[in-house]
Amino acid sequence: MRYRPPDYRDMPTEEFERKARHNNYMRQIYDFPRTIIPHPSFEKFEEFWKNRCSRSNKVHVEIGCGSGGYLIQLAQNFPNDCFAGFELRYKRLVLAAKKIEKFDCANVLLLKDKGEYLGDYFGENSIDRIHVNFPDPWSKKAQKKHRLLNHDFFQKISVLLRPEGQFLFKTDHQEYFQWVLDLLKNFPNFQTIEATTHLQQSSYYETNIQTEFEKMFQFKSNPNIGYLKIQIYK
Repeated sequence: MRYRPPDYRDMPTEEFERKARHNNYMRQIYDFPRTIIPHPSFEKFEEFWKNRCSRSNKVHVEIGCGSGGYLIQLAQNFPNDCFAGFELRYKRLVLAAKKIEKFDCANVLLLKDKGEYLGDYFGENSIDRIHVNFPDPWSKKAQKKHRLLNHDFFQKISVLLRPEGQFLFKTDHQEYFQWVLDLLKNFPNFQTIEATTHLQQSSYYETNIQTEFEKMFQFKSNPNIGYLKIQIYK
């Protein structure tokens, strides 16, 4: 059984207060019980999700949703769809939750967990779209084993995605982008729908939803962004 962080509220008060002084977002994460599941389990997820999503709704999942800009814009664009965001950082989750409640996006749920555990919550043929934006490229040779997008990941989502479900990916790391394209050669049931190594100069940019990273890029080096959309056929 994998390790799950404890509920800090179960700690002795002094110990929790000491931890919260170093990171006040550890305390604030519990202020959004309708929006964040701080210590998710399948049972907790099911309880929240069934109140947001029926079988008739399309289901989107963003892995590494950050402070929620991309996810919330998607939810506003598609108010009849359901959205789950996976994120580990306390601050980003709290900032995302504040935006979700500000814009009354009742169709969005946040989980404090790693995207690699997606299958702990979603079953076979249950997701319509999976979004991954600017994951850590782990660029050094010895680090590549830590990359989120690997053979096991695509094997997993090939089961979780519904027929003709889609995977969308953006990165400013061109070697990682090529790595993913090469990985997908092992999965003939995935078909590339859209792909470019320079999103900003492509026709796909017209419908692009910017993440927080992309907005920062505009004021810095503005690197080429690789963009990929693939669709699964079963």
